[in-house]
Amino acid sequence: MGRCTEKTTEYERERPMTSSGAILQVIAQAAEEWAKTAYPYHTLASLGEPIKSFVRHPADDVEIEQADVLLFLMSAGVQHGSNWYFWVQKCLSIPEAPDRLVAALATGYDRVTYRALYALQLFDKTDVQRALDRSPKNLRPLINKVVVDHVFNGKVLSYVQEQTRSHDAEKAKKAAAVVREITNMCTTAPDFGKGDKKKVFISYNHRDAAHVEKIKLLIDGENLGIIIDTDYLRFGDNIKEFIRKSVRESDYTLAVISRNSLLSPWVIHEALETFMHEQVSGVPKYQPIVIDTCFYQNSFYLESVESIEQGIYELADYISALSKKGLTTKTLDDKKNQLIKLRNEMDTVLSRLSDNLHADCTTHEKMEENIKKLCGQLLER
Repeated sequence: MGRCTEKTTEYERERPMTSSGAILQVIAQAAEEWAKTAYPYHTLASLGEPIKSFVRHPADDVEIEQADVLLFLMSAGVQHGSNWYFWVQKCLSIPEAPDRLVAALATGYDRVTYRALYALQLFDKTDVQRALDRSPKNLRPLINKVVVDHVFNGKVLSYVQEQTRSHDAEKAKKAAAVVREITNMCTTAPDFGKGDKKKVFISYNHRDAAHVEKIKLLIDGENLGIIIDTDYLRFGDNIKEFIRKSVRESDYTLAVISRNSLLSPWVIHEALETFMHEQVSGVPKYQPIVIDTCFYQNSFYLESVESIEQGIYELADYISALSKKGLTTKTLDDKKNQLIKLRNEMDTVLSRLSDNLHADCTTHEKMEENIKKLCGQLLER
């Protein structure tokens, strides 16, 4: 978990909320840190009770004029099942807030949630209140329906398309990025089949393909459906959307753990996506399959971070050299940001591995025995 979450929680523990001014100060600090962190979802998921209580039961006369703080409170509202309508209306009272929301859509961590917030602006209060009757863990299916009914097929896409013609070049650019993202999510994606079989998504690094092929053959002999990139990811497909769909539509993520996979930005992304779904649904989904016990070594974390940082420094040098020549660096910027996220979230995944009982597949004999046992347990759940 990122530092900002720990700092905010500690701040809440040490300072009792004795006035509205005190809680607003804490919220402003949390919102500022939330905007900076590499994986904001974890911050929202672990907010302390004072902030959650404020979000769920706001005073009618509360005065908040900072757009970023209102976006933070709206996002916290989606996460914790609070009074969405109240915070949406507050946001609409701040002229720059919708523009900030467009910017968040273009670069945000959870675009589906932000689109749902846009869609809520089209709701009447009765629809929102009906949504609020559900517990937080049951909100995600409703949000998905909101997105389909009101964003993809409704007025929100039209609204954002209008912004692409804005005289403000920066706003038009951000709105265009939103339209592209919505279009990508609306295009035909791989069909993993409906069927009655439980499905497992195999997350791995391609350097471990030989081991993974053996694991896949063993799972094939059980009554489980398999989602794996070699079967479903097509040339030209959006990789992040494939990961989102794979995690969303599978019952379990089988993470093949090795030095290769733990140093892979994509595998870490798949793990974090799975953790997010677990927090929303409350259902365990992440199942490690260990083919390399490197992470047991006390030195592994530090050595990994140093290796990742070396890659970051090299990319920074290339980016600097290209910038001096007046050239764009988006591809290298994306790679650098992936490595930064990998460095920042490495401990989140390692902590999960140390807490979870995993399937030991470090030898052929153990692989045959434990994959069969694991499949049986998954089918019984």
